[in-house]
Amino acid sequence: MPPRDLEEAREYLERSLAIAERIGEVLLRANSLWALTATALVSHDVEAVRSLAPQVMAAGEAAADLGMVGTAKAYLAWLAWQDGRPKDVVALADEALELWGTTVFAPHWLCLWPLIAVHLGAGQVAEAVAAGRQMLEPSQSRPTDELESLLGSACAAWDQGEPEAARAKMAEALELAKDLHRL
Repeated sequence: MPPRDLEEAREYLERSLAIAERIGEVLLRANSLWALTATALVSHDVEAVRSLAPQVMAAGEAAADLGMVGTAKAYLAWLAWQDGRPKDVVALADEALELWGTTVFAPHWLCLWPLIAVHLGAGQVAEAVAAGRQMLEPSQSRPTDELESLLGSACAAWDQGEPEAARAKMAEALELAKDLHRL
């Protein structure tokens, strides 16, 4: 998404949040915070995500929305990755995935890309491929064609007993995800 579009989205969402807070609408506030944080994440605005993620958590808890709490955990996993805390990435991503369960519209990619990055960084190709497979499940939002192809190639290479080729394809997918502002 072009920077101008992200800025316009941020401004719109900030207005939506202000209205939700003014009228006391809990679900609108939670959704505005969720989307505002997603906009900050794809803009790579670490400090905004750091400020907003706890608010998303509190809003999700106030709305009794486990999916929203899971999304807050995914944002925190992304922050842990940014901060170089791989154990926290794994723990928070696992918590997010558990909270989401089989929710069809949960944004699994939010925590799966940092999880892939951590696993690749630790030389854990099998775990990185397993996380990549989750993004390819039919219940998930479809990645771009190129990302889908790279993830599929990594999984196929792993299945064919070619761990180095799988690692290389996962690393390539990770770089493309960064370029596409998915990470």
